Amino acid sequence: MHPNAMPRPRLLLAVLTLGILIGYLAARLLPDVLTRPPPPSAPTRTAIPASVDHDRADTSATHESEGLAVDETESPLPDTPHVSDTTMSPAAASEERWPTDGDSISIPRKFFSRIQCPTFNTTSNCLTDDIVELLHITTEEREKLNRLILETRTRVEAHELDRALVTEQSPNRVVLQIAANPDVGREAENAYTTGVQETLGDRASDFMERAQLYHATLFSNFGRNETTLTVTRDEASNLLRVQSRQEYNTPSGRGTSTSTTMSEKMPARWKKFFQPP
Repeated sequence: MHPNAMPRPRLLLAVLTLGILIGYLAARLLPDVLTRPPPPSAPTRTAIPASVDHDRADTSATHESEGLAVDETESPLPDTPHVSDTTMSPAAASEERWPTDGDSISIPRKFFSRIQCPTFNTTSNCLTDDIVELLHITTEEREKLNRLILETRTRVEAHELDRALVTEQSPNRVVLQIAANPDVGREAENAYTTGVQETLGDRASDFMERAQLYHATLFSNFGRNETTLTVTRDEASNLLRVQSRQEYNTPSGRGTSTSTTMSEKMPARWKKFFQPP
């Protein structure tokens, strides 16, 4: 053995002691090193283009002084949409569709047929002002239709009186029973329908839809039904009140309808029924 050589047991003990010391130091110091936060990075500086307005540049400079990075991919502010001076306001658009200061409004055609109004004046047996205004009937057209109504009513009543059976008669009250006669009534109806079509043209169907309910009253449904007429006269005014009760067949059985008309003057064709018995 060399004189300066360390005995083997002592060498092993020294190496073991050194290893324990290194392990102890590593256990104490290594966690602090691993968990220590990284040093702060230097603030990022972004150049502001000269075209950016002054307010935007001031805001970016403030961020830089606080150590905040400015995102270079930041989207520009959206442009404000241009509003035309001619754009209609909601109130103006509503006024255009539904005017409040005019005499008329526009409605879809499909709703027009649902508008009902009085068609005939039951006292004068002439057109009402409402139907004239609704269908834009001119003064000349109104006069033609009034004459047509009077002619049709006279023709229908003449046929009825020719076959009427008097069941009750007094100086101021007469009851007449009239049998149905569709053939005679059809002739009067055809003449009436043709006259309306020639006078109103495209408006004829609109007129007939609204006048249909009055045909049973004025024209006794053109002779299709059995009719009982009760005619009463007012001696003071000579006003004639005619109540018509009609009977007709329906799929479910017999039906009846009653209507009343007034005449300011007694037609000559009625006078014979009011002579003293």
